[in-house]
Amino acid sequence: SQALDNYRQAQAVITKNMKGSPDGPLWQFELGRNYRLMGRTQYFQVDYAGALNSFTQCVNLLDQLSDDERARYESSLAYQGMGNILHSQNKQAVAVDSYNTSVKILESLTELDPNNKEWLHALWEVYNSMGDAYLFQKDFNNAMSSFQLGLRYATLLNQASNPESRKWQSQNKEWRSALAFALRGVGKADIALKKYDDAVKEYWKSLEIFTDLSEQTPNDPQNLEDIANAASAMGDIYYAQHKYDEAAQEFRLCIAQRTRAVELDEANAMHHNELAWELSTCPVDQLRNGPLALKEVELAIKDMI
Repeated sequence: SQALDNYRQAQAVITKNMKGSPDGPLWQFELGRNYRLMGRTQYFQVDYAGALNSFTQCVNLLDQLSDDERARYESSLAYQGMGNILHSQNKQAVAVDSYNTSVKILESLTELDPNNKEWLHALWEVYNSMGDAYLFQKDFNNAMSSFQLGLRYATLLNQASNPESRKWQSQNKEWRSALAFALRGVGKADIALKKYDDAVKEYWKSLEIFTDLSEQTPNDPQNLEDIANAASAMGDIYYAQHKYDEAAQEFRLCIAQRTRAVELDEANAMHHNELAWELSTCPVDQLRNGPLALKEVELAIKDMI
């Protein structure tokens, strides 16, 4: 891809400038960061072997710059990237090891600056990913602990924000979304532990944030999908508790939000696929719609071709 070609060209230029330069550590940092960005691109392209190699090159370079806060932060992101790859490959135990390495770096950084929003956001992300890895291992107690720590850092992230700053206006959505996802993570662990009433409380808080964000940007399909995901989970919880009227209400909300997302972004296969899944698997008989689900699957396939 063009992005990878750009990173490789940058890599060649940086490597050339490193040789014999009095600014060697600066170029070493730039090279390590370049490898990390390359790894992220390869990860999204599902080139896991290439991504793992790039992240490894990154940490090999940046772990040598232990006095540089920027290098330590970039290294933590690379370890998180390794964890994500291993998680995708269902190597959950090793993924947790990588996540823990990332956490140790980030928590040592936050001791220096407890209000650094980049570091707090990264800590929320890595603990959330660690929670998912533990869920896959059916280690529900450690999953809960990880999600709760993620929630702690997401809460601190929002508390550290300054509503008077212009930057807050643009990043507020990202930070509040982090809080909503952190609440959802705790809710997922509650479901695994069969603490359904607690799960409903967490999902309600999450849904309130997503709904508020959607009101600020009503035509953002991703906001609608976030609401739909929360409503679907709550529908499942209510159904498991035999609260069928409440379950039907949540599933109706979910289907309505997914339908609206399709209308706003018709060329996106994911929206068609999510709607098809809901229409075909909804446990409420009156809300299942096989013919419409099949139509949405066909549209999803068309968009992917």
